[in-house]
Amino acid sequence: MKHIFLISFIALFSLSCNAQNTINSNELTINGVVVMGKNKSVLTASFGQPIKIEKSFSEMDNVDMYIYKYMGVIFYVKENLIDDFEITNNKYLFTKHNIKVGDNTEQLKKIYPLSYNQNSSYFLLHLINPSYKFLSIDFNENKIITEIRTGSY
Repeated sequence: MKHIFLISFIALFSLSCNAQNTINSNELTINGVVVMGKNKSVLTASFGQPIKIEKSFSEMDNVDMYIYKYMGVIFYVKENLIDDFEITNNKYLFTKHNIKVGDNTEQLKKIYPLSYNQNSSYFLLHLINPSYKFLSIDFNENKIITEIRTGSY
């Protein structure tokens, strides 16, 4: 019975993935720099010294992680590799389309039409290939982007 449920869940999840836009991890650039999966040395080389580095623990992966905090962007580093990020101000341009916090979501309609048409009230969600990660572009009731972030599922 467990196998039937698992197979059904995977099939349903796969169908829902095809209904959404996906984005390749090498397209996730910040100010023109690919960061996902790269060595933490990319951070200081590309963005300078962080304001603060905090040690934390990833319960999901059962490993120590370090949080590199910059003014307007945060990077999560596990095992010396950049695992996730959060962009919270307009100083940082995202992808080759130069999406930034403060932009109107209308521009996302042309870039991510499937996700735009399926969006919720306050975020656009994309799956990241190849990984078990997602990209979320969050916005407010005025359709203004408030945050761009990645995470694991």
